[in-house]
Amino acid sequence: MLRIPPSLIFSKPLAVIGLLNGILAFFCCGAGSIHYVRRGQKRSWTAMTAGLLLVNIVGTLMQLAEASFIYTDTDDTALFLVARNWTYGVSILALVLVQIEIQLVFSRGLMLPSVLGPQYRKQLYAGMITLNIVLCSFNYVEGVAFPIQDGSSWKSLLTSFGPGLMAMLVAFNGLFQTIFIVYHVRRHMVKMMEAFSPETSQGASSIMAHEFSDSTSPTAEPPLPTIAQPSVPATSHLNPTRTAKKRFNRLSQNNQREQQQVMLDIIMWVLGLLIIDMLTSIAFLASYATFGSSDVDILLNRTALRQISFALAGIHLYGETVLLTMIIDRIRKSQKGQSAGKESEDPDPLAG
Repeated sequence: MLRIPPSLIFSKPLAVIGLLNGILAFFCCGAGSIHYVRRGQKRSWTAMTAGLLLVNIVGTLMQLAEASFIYTDTDDTALFLVARNWTYGVSILALVLVQIEIQLVFSRGLMLPSVLGPQYRKQLYAGMITLNIVLCSFNYVEGVAFPIQDGSSWKSLLTSFGPGLMAMLVAFNGLFQTIFIVYHVRRHMVKMMEAFSPETSQGASSIMAHEFSDSTSPTAEPPLPTIAQPSVPATSHLNPTRTAKKRFNRLSQNNQREQQQVMLDIIMWVLGLLIIDMLTSIAFLASYATFGSSDVDILLNRTALRQISFALAGIHLYGETVLLTMIIDRIRKSQKGQSAGKESEDPDPLAG
């Protein structure tokens, strides 16, 4: 059984790394939970806000359950194992669902044609939930329907094989997500730079009004009207058309720089999540390896690697919720800019 006696925690570097990663993941998911509680209180509680709060709470509980299971010095670990298995299975499911939501929202925000559009959200969610139940079924009932496995039976193989397949699904979907977002963000930035160039500055307002807006929203506001020429006395030596154009170009350049920074932040965040995703998969697969100078060393190394993979999964879970919030807030800001001065109640963008 994969356990680390408390007295041996600091005897191996991998055990220390696992402990530190677990602490970091706990605080990340805990901070995410606090953030979405405050967000809901400050703006409004929506299904999306509550969902992202629940995702971070599950990630926090997973770290607590994993630490309780591997560090508790007792022979009766069934309760801790069941809690660990359930929180891990639900966390992997939450990761896939958040990834799907990111791709749907991102496609809708950039008005990209997509075969898997928002109208298929329920079917995608139902399919992933069903797949999770099938693959992780033995993991969910271990310690309840049958005794805890020692690694030598076919049941033990299935308790690890199913969650492993779900983890690989997250990894492949994360790779697709990275390629998808980086490609379209780069394409959007090129179009934006072309629109804000001096030769095509008159088309900038069109890009600002349409790009990164929710085309499926029934309450979407019409594009901004053409900027009016400022009234200048007839005796002024300034050309009113030239003055208005300079003001427009200055505002356009500021908006361009702001949008570019947001896009670069999204790209860097996505690439960081891909690295975490790869490290999670490597640590999980390496936890099945048997290396060490003794049986105790082998057990400690395998347990530490498994804990590292669980901790990285928790950090990844938190990072995906942050990425989704970044994208939705960017869409919300674009939509707010299209309101043309119209007063609104400023609804929470996570209502989707």
